[in-house]
Amino acid sequence: MHEASQSPQPLRVILFSLLSIALFVLFIAPAGAQMSALHASGTNIVNASGTTVQLKGVNLGGWFIMENYMTPIDAGGTYTDMHGMMGELDSRFGVSTEQSLLKTYQQNWVTASDLNNIQAAGLNVVRIPIWWGMFFPLSSQSESTFRSDSFSVLDPIINDCASRGIYVILDMHGALGSQSGSEDTGHANDGGPNGTYFSSSSDQSLTLWLWEQIASHYSSANFANYATIAAFDLLNEPTGGTTTQVVSAYDSLYTGIRSVDSSRMLIMETISSSSWNWNNLPSPSSQRWSNVVYSTHMYACSSNPTTCTAGDVATATSNTTSGYSSIITSGYNVPGYVGEYTAYNTGYSQWQTTQTDFANAGLSRTAWAYKAAPTTSPYYFWGWYCPGTTAPPIPNITTSSSSTISSDWSSWTTSPDFVVNTNIHM
Repeated sequence: MHEASQSPQPLRVILFSLLSIALFVLFIAPAGAQMSALHASGTNIVNASGTTVQLKGVNLGGWFIMENYMTPIDAGGTYTDMHGMMGELDSRFGVSTEQSLLKTYQQNWVTASDLNNIQAAGLNVVRIPIWWGMFFPLSSQSESTFRSDSFSVLDPIINDCASRGIYVILDMHGALGSQSGSEDTGHANDGGPNGTYFSSSSDQSLTLWLWEQIASHYSSANFANYATIAAFDLLNEPTGGTTTQVVSAYDSLYTGIRSVDSSRMLIMETISSSSWNWNNLPSPSSQRWSNVVYSTHMYACSSNPTTCTAGDVATATSNTTSGYSSIITSGYNVPGYVGEYTAYNTGYSQWQTTQTDFANAGLSRTAWAYKAAPTTSPYYFWGWYCPGTTAPPIPNITTSSSSTISSDWSSWTTSPDFVVNTNIHM
């Protein structure tokens, strides 16, 4: 009787231990452990089990590439691109301080709390614009000057995405030499109004080498959360080249990355110097490309964003979805992805309609952008999160001390000054 009365105690201990383990797995163990690498299958993006995964999320714009209209790059207005701003910091304080100041900004513009916001909204992907200035010093770009700290800010956020079940798309927003000459590549008018990427074999070669380093770093052999990275977006808005040049560049990048990582999904943007149509690119089979996704961007009113109407956005959305349907009918057999888009300040309903139309067309998408801090209120539509009644200070790159720049940039976390833009549906 004595031993019988004691026997339930060990059983209760075992059951309690099992329950504790189950709770740990459910609530504490990283969600990234369950993430499945994605690949293209016909017109769908699927996981390892073959289940279709439609990606829906936001761009983390303004993070590694500060753009004047949406980030606190320079209160004085002298510097409107990364290259110029970083050059001034190099000249005033030295390279080490410049890199430290940028790291301060980067560690505050996007944090784990932002990923919590994205996860809570039911989004499953972030697109992260990157550029060559993260990987090389401004003074010298070569294989021998590749920065040892290149991934120090990027890696932790990707791991944080993994723990929340959020996929990541790495987007080459700024190739060596610039693929468009635009400020959003990090270096405006680099060598000319269209940049030099498409005219310089050395720029193309070093960009390929850079992609190979990124592919190696995030390969399954070297990065635990390999599956969290959904894809590499090879060149953002390559408007500095002809369609022939763009296809040739993609072919080279495709071959180089495949030599390092044979299973990574690759995204090729359909934007060219002539139009943003899906059919600017040939069918993947004609190029012997596999496991690729075709992408376009949708900006209905790029020349007059503050007066854009719901009708303008509806027309652009229809053109985007019908254009994708047309290449599928033509036998392209490739998934579609709208890498950037906005419904501007047309209201919550039009945003919702745009999202629904993309979903019904089978298109994955990432809105531009998660967060924006314009200096004038009409442009607040660029961000899902925007400043509320107050905004942090913006440093003057020409006159502010390094300590002031650091203090100002460190205050640009989303909380407490940013609020949800209720005009935008996510």
